[in-house]
Amino acid sequence: MSEHRKTNIRDARHRPIVETFDRLASQYGGPVGLEEVNRIRLAPLVREQHGLILDVGCGAGTFIEKYLDPRRHTVHSVDFSTEMLAITRKRMRRRFGASVFLIQAMAQDLPFPGATFDACVCVNTLHNMPCWDDVAAAVSEMARVLRPGGVMLIEFRNSRNPGRRKISSLYDHDHLPQKSFKAEDMTRLLLNGGLEVEQRIALYGENPNRPGFADTAMSSLVGARAPRIALLARKAAPFSDLLKSE
Repeated sequence: MSEHRKTNIRDARHRPIVETFDRLASQYGGPVGLEEVNRIRLAPLVREQHGLILDVGCGAGTFIEKYLDPRRHTVHSVDFSTEMLAITRKRMRRRFGASVFLIQAMAQDLPFPGATFDACVCVNTLHNMPCWDDVAAAVSEMARVLRPGGVMLIEFRNSRNPGRRKISSLYDHDHLPQKSFKAEDMTRLLLNGGLEVEQRIALYGENPNRPGFADTAMSSLVGARAPRIALLARKAAPFSDLLKSE
């Protein structure tokens, strides 16, 4: 496993957030309860991909540890927290070995060439960004480094959920933001990055034995108010490639 390399924190707005996550890193033992159920539901969407995987906002590394296969995937894990990456390094060493690379960087300024990855994953991350411009920049960067035909999975808090709005109001957003967003705004960001949404998943998790009731078109009205939403999108191939395939 490679050592993570450092990049400068973007600006003063982000420093209190980074410091908060450095301080809280040791408390992150992994997702529990509904969080775990949600990740189990999202995992197959990523597991079926092959090649280079980018995990943006990897935190303590629980998603890649549990749900990706080191025989099929080479993972680049990005986080802005030094302490989170240190935990990820320990967690990943035994299972993934040399097939995981750890990089300290901001999601808004990814240190990779364009069209590098076969899939990008961003779970439980976007709500911790201080403003919409940061979210837009992060999605744009993930789209940039994604190869044509590659997939992106993003998960976010849903601002149409009344409970989510109340929870958000309880946080100190300078140190631990809890932002929420509309699915149509996130879809627009993906479209602007040249991606087309293939699946929209409403995340509840109240009953893991009741599969997928929010994943069908019939439940779209209910799903619109789900606490969390995930979007799976695919980057379009260049027009020249489409002509060659005909």
